[in-house]
Amino acid sequence: MSKVKIDIVSRVHIGSGEILQYGSDFINFQEGGDNYVGIISPRKIMSLIKNDTKALDAWIATIERKKSIIDFMKTYAPKAITDDYCFRIDHTYETLKENDTLQTFIHNGLGDPYIPGSSIKGAIRTAVLSNIINKKNEVENLVNPTRINAKAIEQHLLGENPNKDIYRFLKIGDAVFGNNYENIVRLFSINERETNSYWDTSKSQLVETLMPKDSSVCEIKLDLKAYGYAKKYVQEFPECMSSLNKMFSTINQHTKSLLAHEIKYWQDHINNPNAENVDKYIKNLEIIMEQIQKCKDPSKTSCILRLGAGSGWRFITGAWAETFEKFNESIVPVARPQNQRYSNYNFPKSRRVDSSCKPLGFIRMTLLED
Repeated sequence: MSKVKIDIVSRVHIGSGEILQYGSDFINFQEGGDNYVGIISPRKIMSLIKNDTKALDAWIATIERKKSIIDFMKTYAPKAITDDYCFRIDHTYETLKENDTLQTFIHNGLGDPYIPGSSIKGAIRTAVLSNIINKKNEVENLVNPTRINAKAIEQHLLGENPNKDIYRFLKIGDAVFGNNYENIVRLFSINERETNSYWDTSKSQLVETLMPKDSSVCEIKLDLKAYGYAKKYVQEFPECMSSLNKMFSTINQHTKSLLAHEIKYWQDHINNPNAENVDKYIKNLEIIMEQIQKCKDPSKTSCILRLGAGSGWRFITGAWAETFEKFNESIVPVARPQNQRYSNYNFPKSRRVDSSCKPLGFIRMTLLED
């Protein structure tokens, strides 16, 4: 197994599936001039109030009324500090509101945030699939326009079932983080609209993220030996997967291509009178592009990959369907809810960013020497 260093380039959110309510599930407090969010631990609270039925009733009432747990703890466990009744404490620069909800990051059994190897592998799969599709002409006929997914194309190009899928020979471990604080950030949207500003704050969402400059190391293996034994029974390896070096180069080129398209798209919209903050967004994309260019250094094998929440439709899917002749006619109406309402707009029409207009989900993968 080879080692890969994972560096967080822009905020990353891999959701746990939990959505927490402000006050009863997480709290906001200040300490030493800094602003923090504490994730409430029911188990810790139970250990503090023990068998006090009055306290238990008051706790339930606090949750039902969506009141802050802080006042409850001051009454029924006055000596307790936030660490005594929180799972973890995250840093934030955001001003929280009473109706806020928080989407939490996935954590392992030890409470450490991690990027699952399956998430990394899925993003790599998308990059490689896009590379293969862009070199073939027959794949459009494999798409069922009433059910948009890549299943038929993946079966055709990567393997007709899990036993024949070439990605069984790529193994990636989880990347465990935790050396730095996680950070709570509020997401907004850049949303193309005819009469209102593109800067859309109407559907903001708090998410728990890993921060830039955080890093981890995970294992990766492209098992070419096992593939050699099984190649008569599985899909043929594409050239771009014939080595880790070529695969990393393919990933980097894929990310560069999508990012260049994104920059060009918004440069064409920057003079629209509603294009508030689009200039900031473009500058932040250009910073990511600089990181991609640095990955061309021949002295090391590295690439920029995008994954997780906020990646957007084009990065999640690889955008290969946009090359299809019937993309706007057949695919967009299915992929976009209420498409008739937005048919005058390009697809996709919105992007998720943080309050500084920075995109989410970019990581750097660097292959370490054995």
